[in-house]
Formats: sequence, C-alpha cells, structure tokens
Amino acid sequence: MTIDAFWQEFLNFAGLDGSVKYASCDYFDSNEEGAAKCLEMILAGKQRASTGSGLGRKEKLPQVGDYNIVTDWHGMPHCVIQTTTVTIMPFNEMTFKLCHREGAYDSLAAWQEDHRRYFTEMGEEAGYKFSEDMPIVFVDFEVVYIKKQ
Repeated sequence: MTIDAFWQEFLNFAGLDGSVKYASCDYFDSNEEGAAKCLEMILAGKQRASTGSGLGRKEKLPQVGDYNIVTDWHGMPHCVIQTTTVTIMPFNEMTFKLCHREGAYDSLAAWQEDHRRYFTEMGEEAGYKFSEDMPIVFVDFEVVYIKKQ
C-alpha cells in the first residue's frame, strides 16, 4: 500500500478532510532490528513516547496534535500516531518516569546508555556532537489508527 493510499484510508476512518496533513512518515530507531522492535511495541501499546535530538534538526519541532505515519524499515505504513505532549529538556534532566513511556527501558541508566549511543551516531550524520546537556525533544503520542489487514 502506498503512503498516499494509507493516509487517505486514515482520513476516511477518522472523518477528516484532505486538508489535514501528516507531519512525518518514518520508522523509529536507526537500524532495521530496532525499527522492527519499536513498531511492534507501538502497535502493542507498550511504546507511547519517543525521544529525538533538539540539535541538527532538518524538520520542524513536533507540535501537539501532529499526525505521524509510522512505517517499518522498508517504508510500509502500519499506523498513525498523534502527538499529545512535547517536552524539550537537557539530556541529563531525563527522568525514569518519562523515559519509561518509551516502553523498552527498565531503568534510567539503560535509557541513557542507549540514547548516548543513538545521539552520538545521529550527531555524526547531522553535524552535532552529543553532550550531557544537549537539548532533547521528548514526545508523547497515542496510536489513533492501525492499518487494516
């Protein structure tokens, strides 16, 4: 199914007109295995948040109410999520209460380890250098549509 056809299916389901646009269309994580795991957790309702860098962004900052299409690694759409909260803070101010909503971490230390790696890798590509006080963008979301089988 194409992204356009999937988006139209969602608009019809939600009773929204064609003027409503999606903010992004992408997978979560930086590798195929991680993207598959995130997609599985999102579809199961276990992952309700995500963290991105506040540095080196090419796209605009997320906004409450944004719709985003979540794909698998190969670009096939699976669901639509809607942003419910956006929190911008320094990396070193993350709490377990927040990061736990990402669904994959049993401790703040585990989240920090994984995200230090992620932001270091992404920084090399986007032209920023990871630091403990760099701004991060924490986004809470809800799944509002899952692709019909």
